[in-house]
Amino acid sequence: MLRDHILPASVVGFLLLFGLLILATRPAPPEANAVQSTAVAVVELFTSESCLTCPPADSLLGRIQREAQSHGRPVYTLDFHIGHPGTGHDVPRALLDVFTQRHRRYAQSLGSHIYSPQMIVNGTDVFVGSDEFHARRSVGRVLRQHAPVRLHAHATPRPGGRIAVDVRATGTFTDAVLNIALVTPDTADPNPVHDGLVRAFVSHPLEAEIVVDLTISPLVDISTARVISFAQDAKTLAVLGATEANIE
Repeated sequence: MLRDHILPASVVGFLLLFGLLILATRPAPPEANAVQSTAVAVVELFTSESCLTCPPADSLLGRIQREAQSHGRPVYTLDFHIGHPGTGHDVPRALLDVFTQRHRRYAQSLGSHIYSPQMIVNGTDVFVGSDEFHARRSVGRVLRQHAPVRLHAHATPRPGGRIAVDVRATGTFTDAVLNIALVTPDTADPNPVHDGLVRAFVSHPLEAEIVVDLTISPLVDISTARVISFAQDAKTLAVLGATEANIE
């Protein structure tokens, strides 16, 4: 007669634990890392003259941008260079003041100090701009979140050094701000590491449909320029949505 074979309780417990460990260490399914259909990542980098760690941060911004483009991910990168008029990037005084005020506003909102390089993802996560691990983790996180506002933009050149940007917004927003930036490669660098140097920047209360004029320097080559539009909550500065347009 065949005898029943009953495993000891300790062996059964070990097998169950081993099975759970296997399940826990299996790679996540592709959909777990998928980008939400409305998600966006706006990566702002604040750099300055005579900053030894700014070049690595610029290179990191370029890598984030290129990898996002190659994977078709909605990541928008902007470099606000807070330098001195007439040096290097040649930021006009008026635009320099806008950048500085924006940097200070983030410091007040996020309870952070002002320093460079400083990177801010979607208006809420601030850290040292050369910290690649933090940057990639932050971008990955926001790309898995829902963005409540969808933006569609069209940019057209106008006489007098102006770019007319027509933006339409849908979704949920009440007290929100629309930011529009014209970005180009860094012409002061013979081998620019990214093409997100901000050359013009304006903010305006967000409306369902709005046309905003960008005034640009005659030194800016608009053939290499792009226009990035993004909405933020006026109080928390959290990014609500973003889009990009070529000038045509």
